[in-house]
Amino acid sequence: MADEVLPAIRSIIARELVNKYGLTQIEVSKKLKVTQPAISHYLKGIRGEKVKLIVSDREIMKIIKRLSKEFFEGKVKEKEFSDKFCLICKKLKKRLKSE
Repeated sequence: MADEVLPAIRSIIARELVNKYGLTQIEVSKKLKVTQPAISHYLKGIRGEKVKLIVSDREIMKIIKRLSKEFFEGKVKEKEFSDKFCLICKKLKKRLKSE
């Protein structure tokens, strides 16, 4: 999960924050606590190969988009962000087991 799914979720959130909300790669890297080169890789599709699996799940994408918006607006604190991130991972893990 940590090696494949977490980067994919970060990739989707990074794309939302850059493309939809106009944040810079540096701003996103600070928010997600990763390096700017990691954000660049997410945006180029070099990291986060499981993105297609996640994007195909409407429920999970709805959660990710809401989380991205709340994160951008500053409505989500770091602890809440981590908790919601975990919720996404749990849902994905359950989905992967059923396939």
